[in-house]
Amino acid sequence: GTTAFDSVKDAKSAVRYVRSHAKVLGIDPDKIVAGGRSAGGHLAAATAMFSDIEEESDDRSVSCVPNALVLCSPVIDTSAAGYGHELLGKRWQELSPLHHVRPGLPPTIILHGMRDTTTPFAGAKAFDEAMRAAGNKVRLVAHVRGSHSYMMRTKELFEEAMGQIVPFLKENGIEGTN
Repeated sequence: GTTAFDSVKDAKSAVRYVRSHAKVLGIDPDKIVAGGRSAGGHLAAATAMFSDIEEESDDRSVSCVPNALVLCSPVIDTSAAGYGHELLGKRWQELSPLHHVRPGLPPTIILHGMRDTTTPFAGAKAFDEAMRAAGNKVRLVAHVRGSHSYMMRTKELFEEAMGQIVPFLKENGIEGTN
């Protein structure tokens, strides 16, 4: 009985929980990074992008918007050209990050394989272009031979991905990133 909308609410609640418990968790509440792969990348993006989907019991005085996003082969376009359109039906646009780009979004790095047939690369490219047009900081790392979630296929590909992510976070003020 859980819907994609419920998952978005849960992701936003999780960021709020981490931020409101930062002292206990021993973290800086102003250096929270949301990241994920595939559907997890979608949820990470959702924490920053879907302002009208909220858990009623959440304390909205605590921001659910992370300070940076790390998206690996994300579900970024839920139109018929992307992924998830059939699942979402007529409500697809409500959960399509590509269709919710606006100024003021957190710095975002996207790692995406150009041979991804699950979450098509065209969506990541369009998202990158929309983010740039809105004045947001974004970096699209396109892996020429990469398939869906390519960075999880081998240790070398994973290390290559980390070699892109860590410097991006440091460049955007997320110091102490290991």
